[in-house]
Amino acid sequence: MKPLENNVLIEAILDDRSAGGVLLPDVTKEQGQTRKGKVLAVGPGKVVEQIEKVENGKTFWRVIPTTVKVGDVVWFDYYSASKVESGDPTKPNYLVAENRILALED
Repeated sequence: MKPLENNVLIEAILDDRSAGGVLLPDVTKEQGQTRKGKVLAVGPGKVVEQIEKVENGKTFWRVIPTTVKVGDVVWFDYYSASKVESGDPTKPNYLVAENRILALED
């Protein structure tokens, strides 16, 4: 799957244990407003304006490239994400607009 514009495909990283070490059931892992995940694919960037230059019938656009890269670990807003099928129910995938990514983990 290749995201369009400034969208990012993220595989959620679900923790099996709480901060105190208690094993969490699957339902608990799905809750929460922020989610941690690994970037699987990145769109080319956000189209911000049309450039007036037209060559051979083609219109050119100004694009702001995305800043996250494949392999980055990020925190994103769960309620702004769209869940997509991944083929593996233990590793849910989400499409997220780049401006809804809250933090990049070092």
